[in-house]
Amino acid sequence: MKEKKESPNQQSGQNTFSGTGQDKYTKNNGSKENIKRIQRLKIVKALNAASIPLNMRQLESITGVERSTICWRISELKKSDTVFIAYYSSCPITKYSPVGFYWLRSRGCSWLNGPSRNIGGEYAGN
Repeated sequence: MKEKKESPNQQSGQNTFSGTGQDKYTKNNGSKENIKRIQRLKIVKALNAASIPLNMRQLESITGVERSTICWRISELKKSDTVFIAYYSSCPITKYSPVGFYWLRSRGCSWLNGPSRNIGGEYAGN
């Protein structure tokens, strides 16, 4: 029979689980609230830099934050009246329809005066 090789941690008698009680959010990056604040900041910066409203998939590719997490952060930003759904249309990445395109309330409707594009949906400004 073949002998099973032990990993370097097992050879030295170390346990691979640190047992410190820290999860993946607080291990190196501070508190969970700090992580949430950083994620919200990334989303707001991405929306501020964009010339048109973005959906969650686009925000995911720009910010690196998972789409499921973006759902929570967008919800928080909507409650604080920072972000609103500008319109619904089909997603340019997945072609799924309808998806919400988000915009910063502080920027108003400036994308309407931008380059001509097919919006293809109803506006839901509030």
